[in-house]
Amino acid sequence: SHGVERPRCSAQAQQEGISLLEAEKAIEEENKSRPATSEGAIVTVEEEFEASIQEAKRRVELEKQQRRDAIEAKGKDEAAREAWLSKREDAVTSPRTKARRKLLRLLYKATRRQNQGYVICEWGCGQWCVIGREKTFHEKESCAKRIMPCLLGCGCRMREEQWLEIPDEEMAFEEPRNRQQIHEQDECPKRLIPCERRCGEFVAADKLDHHMQCLCIKRPFPPIRCRLGCGELFAGGAHEILKCEEDRLEHEQEMCPRRMVRCHVKGCAATVRAMDRPRHRRLHMLRGGIALHCVPGAYEYKVAMGLRQLKVQLWGGGGASGHLKGQQAGGGGGGAFVEALLNVIPGETLEIVVGAGGAKGQYGGTVQIVREDDPTKFETEEVCGVAKGGQPGGGDGHGGNECWACGGGGGYTMISRNGKGGRQVLFVAGGGGGGGARDGQPGSGLDGELPGTRIDKRNGRAGTQSEGGAAGDSGEAALCAFPSRPGARWQGGAGAQFGGGGGGGVF
Repeated sequence: SHGVERPRCSAQAQQEGISLLEAEKAIEEENKSRPATSEGAIVTVEEEFEASIQEAKRRVELEKQQRRDAIEAKGKDEAAREAWLSKREDAVTSPRTKARRKLLRLLYKATRRQNQGYVICEWGCGQWCVIGREKTFHEKESCAKRIMPCLLGCGCRMREEQWLEIPDEEMAFEEPRNRQQIHEQDECPKRLIPCERRCGEFVAADKLDHHMQCLCIKRPFPPIRCRLGCGELFAGGAHEILKCEEDRLEHEQEMCPRRMVRCHVKGCAATVRAMDRPRHRRLHMLRGGIALHCVPGAYEYKVAMGLRQLKVQLWGGGGASGHLKGQQAGGGGGGAFVEALLNVIPGETLEIVVGAGGAKGQYGGTVQIVREDDPTKFETEEVCGVAKGGQPGGGDGHGGNECWACGGGGGYTMISRNGKGGRQVLFVAGGGGGGGARDGQPGSGLDGELPGTRIDKRNGRAGTQSEGGAAGDSGEAALCAFPSRPGARWQGGAGAQFGGGGGGGVF
């Protein structure tokens, strides 16, 4: 009457066994006896009703448990009696009768269980289950012999006890795996594995080849070639196709030796391939009376008709570097540079000699030599490493032991002509000195070392117009097997046992 659902019974009505109608009347009278506006009275009635419901449920559960206990006790008594009877029967009968009675007891137990609504598990585990929900749950969820498929869907099927079996080889590990874990992690064709090209995709093992060949964004594509015919290839993954196209376009426009370029010589509008541009430039040089010789050797230059004066530039051969193990290395000195104007006679022939750079430093070593007085004994002899100087005129560098290597000096570069008195030397650019533990001296000018040249007394000095360069003084002349030699006309000085060679030149 106060907005609360009317209870179906009360504790008092339930105890006295009165009807539902009488219980409702009792509740109404009890509510009327209380204040109508009292909320606490309504709550008290509801609490009494809930308590009665809980008490009824408790009594029902108690009765069920008592029936279950009684059934279980009866079953135990029957099993104990059957065991006692079986023992007595087995003791007073023959073995043949004993086996027959044992079989009959098994049939009796099976028949009794069937009559009670039990059936044996169809998977063969031997478990008896009540027909219905218990049997269905056992055969589908808990039986150890039920057939279970692979959870990844590969089609492999085994019993649950086989899936959970741990192989002997796994027992050696700290966390052994059962057959199901081994199958799903290593064997199942449906397991997910990462792409071998690291594209970020995880695919089934049986579809990995298809992914690698057709779907992977990093799969290689047929290389594209330079369209100008130089043979350059551009390849990569499928995700780099656009980049390869851009690289090919840049190559064809900026780097391909077969691309067409314009000559930059003033007045020439020729368009040639980039690979032919040096030859085209040499044609301009030859037409203008210019000759360029960069390879060491001897050359002849015939003065073109109408020419009265030439501008010449000469570079001497550079010295080679040296090294002292565990200490430091020294670079070779650069060759001298000569630039001048030369008055010539049209039609005459000039002789040009281009000097070579010195050979790199060679370490010394030791060899064993058989003694003359006793062939069974050997003597150890040190062999000096020799770095040949560049031709013409470069001095040799020497490495006195296995830790020291000194470079050879560079050869000189010269222009001469045949005059009335024989060959007439016109210009000479001296070669640079070879390096050891320190840098070699560069080629000099007309009056010796150029301003700003670093002078070290341990290095050989540059030659002048009047004499060859002086030998260096390392302060260890007494320890050398042979001393250094100063430079001479057309020949650079040779280093001592631990010294670099001098550059060739003339004074």
